[in-house]
Amino acid sequence: AADVPAVATLLAQYLQRAALRPLFITEAEIEHWLLPREGVIHSYVVETEGGDITDFISFYSLPSTVVSSSSNSLQEERLRVAYLFYYACRDEDRLEQLVRDALVTARDAGFDVFNCVESLANRSFFRTLSFQPGDGHLHYYLFNWRTKPLPCGDVAVTML
Repeated sequence: AADVPAVATLLAQYLQRAALRPLFITEAEIEHWLLPREGVIHSYVVETEGGDITDFISFYSLPSTVVSSSSNSLQEERLRVAYLFYYACRDEDRLEQLVRDALVTARDAGFDVFNCVESLANRSFFRTLSFQPGDGHLHYYLFNWRTKPLPCGDVAVTML
C-alpha cells in the first residue's frame, strides 16, 4: 500500500503512449485494481537501493477447469492460469526482464500457464520469452465509445 502513489505516477506516465488507455484518477482506484489479493491479483515493484520505484508489473489469476472423459467417467483438472495485467517501466529496455521475472514468480506461485494479449509493447517480448500465439482474436466492444480501429500497440485496456 505504501507504494501506491509511486505506482500511480509511474503507470500514468507509461500509459500515455497508448491512444486507448484507462485513467486511474485516484489512488483508491490503483489500490482497488492493483493491490495484491490472494488468489486474485499479484503485483510487484522494482525499486532502487534508495527506495525509488522504477518498474511495476501485475498479473491476475483466472483458473480454468479441464474436463476430460476417460473410460466411463468424467474427470476434472484445475488449471491455474495467470494473465498479464498492467505494468510500467521507466526504461523500455527493462520490459523483457520485467516480464521474465513475472513468469518466474508465477511459476513459483504454482501457476501452470501465463497468458498475455497483444497490446502495448507486448509484441516486443513474445518471441524471446517463447510465448505462443493463441487461436482466436479479441474484439473489444466498449459501450458508448467511438474510436477508429487501432493497432494493438495503441491499446492499453485490459479487460477482466
